This record gives sequence, structure tokens and C-alpha cells, in this order.
Amino acid sequence: RKDNVMCLCISDDIDVRYHAVNYDFLDDAHAKFTKTFPPYKVTKAKAYEMDKKFRKDLGNLIYFYNENRNKMVRQDKMDDMMNSVDDLKGILGRNITMVLERETRLKELVEISDEMLDTTKVFTRRSSRLNTVIKRKDYTYYWVAFIFGSVVLYLCLGEICGYTFQKCSARREEGEGR
Repeated sequence: RKDNVMCLCISDDIDVRYHAVNYDFLDDAHAKFTKTFPPYKVTKAKAYEMDKKFRKDLGNLIYFYNENRNKMVRQDKMDDMMNSVDDLKGILGRNITMVLERETRLKELVEISDEMLDTTKVFTRRSSRLNTVIKRKDYTYYWVAFIFGSVVLYLCLGEICGYTFQKCSARREEGEGR
């Protein structure tokens, strides 16, 4: 029921496949009727007023559907199967494309990981060398600081005790002698 028009079809078809043809017939009859008669004429119409005007169109439509109903059932089935086959082709094509892209990506990832592994090895060697150089510099600084401290201590003690430590050893001898 659409646009104040109710379509009804009585069929003796037992086979379910023909029901789609019947509904297609109803849709076509409704479309032709609403195309022929505007909605304002339909709402103001009296019973059977449009019967004479629409009878010829309806007769042609009934004739067409009765003559071609077997073709329509087979054609619908064939169309459905062809659509299913086309869908499967599309899905298979997309799957193959995705597999090929995945393989390409995997190869790229393997190459990148190999490069990263090589880079990591180089980095490890360079960082070990740098660590060794830094430790050597630190030890060098420690030795320089130790020698500098020893020289400063010697100079300070040299000023107090003399550079040969004569004054301090003479004081110690004097302290022991008392």
C-alpha cells in the first residue's frame, strides 16, 4: 500500500521461486498506475472509476508476466549466480593483491631489519671504542691530577722542610735528642 493505492494479487503458485515474479508484477502495476493517475485523482476517485482507463495497461502487463514468467525465474537465478561469481572474483582479486602486498612488505621489513642489525653491530663497536677512549682519558686525568698533586705537595713540603727534607729530619733528630 503506497500513495493511497492498494495492490493485491492472487496466485496459485506453490513454487517459492515464482513469488518474486508475482511481487515484481505488483510493483510494476503500482508504478504504471501511479504514473498514469496523479495522487489527487486517486483520492477523489469513485469505485471502479479508473477501471476502463487502466484495463488495457493492466492486461498488457498481465500478458507480459504470464508469457515471460519462466524466463524471469531462470534469469533471476542466473543473475544471482553471476553476481555471486563476480563477487567471488572481486574478493579473490583483492585477497591476491593483499597477499602480494603483504609479501612485498615482509621483504621490505626483512631488509630493514637486516640493515638495522648491521647498524646495531657498528653502533656497538663504536660505542665500545668510545667507552674505552673515555676511560683512558679519565685514567689519564687521574694520573695527571695525582702527579700534579704530588708535585704541589712536594713543593709545599720543600718550602717547609727543604727540598731534601733536611730541616724536617733535623727537627726530628732534635726532638728525639731531648
